[in-house]
Formats: sequence, C-alpha cells, structure tokens
Amino acid sequence: MNRWTRQFQTERDVDLAKEEWGLGLAGVSAKEIKRGLAACRTELDWPPSIAAFRRACKGGSAAACHRAFKALPKPKANPVLAGMAIEGMRAALRRLSRTNPWQQVHGMKIYV
Repeated sequence: MNRWTRQFQTERDVDLAKEEWGLGLAGVSAKEIKRGLAACRTELDWPPSIAAFRRACKGGSAAACHRAFKALPKPKANPVLAGMAIEGMRAALRRLSRTNPWQQVHGMKIYV
C-alpha cells in the first residue's frame, strides 16, 4: 500500500476520487496528461493535488509559465533619436556643472 492508495478506505472513496479527478481534468488532452505524468516524476510531490497536476499538464509550475513567452525582439536603434537623447543629457550635465556646489567644492570635472 502506498500514499496514493492509503487515501481510499472503501470502493466508494475510490469512486468519488475518480469522479473528482475526472471533473478536475475536463478539457485536458491525452498529450497534456502525459506531460503531467512526466512532471510527477521530477517536479511534483506525490501524490499531487488536482490543481497541481492540471498545472503540470498545461505547461508546468508558476516558474515554468514564464518560459512560455518569447522575449520581444530588440528594438532597432534610431540614430536621430539617440543623438537627441545624448544632447539632452549633455545639456543637463552642463547645467549641473554650473549649479552643483558639491562639484565646485570637490573639484569634480564633467566633460560634455
């Protein structure tokens, strides 16, 4: 007798478990159930809850759900926009170098 079968004292308990698992796995394909069974061997405590097994069938744990999404492509650089941003930062640094007393006291130089 193992942890799974110890849960069921009577045939009625077995029938209720079958019914509950049947309801819990409604809409899950045979391929997905195979995925869930494979996850039981490596990722899930045994026996898993219906919710944990269903998650494993559908693609895994909460951490695994993040692997389901592809990263967005890196945006193409826009040289005009980059130049404008750099010039804006240089202007801000020039203003800062004229007004920052900490910089004047410590002799820090900003090259812009």
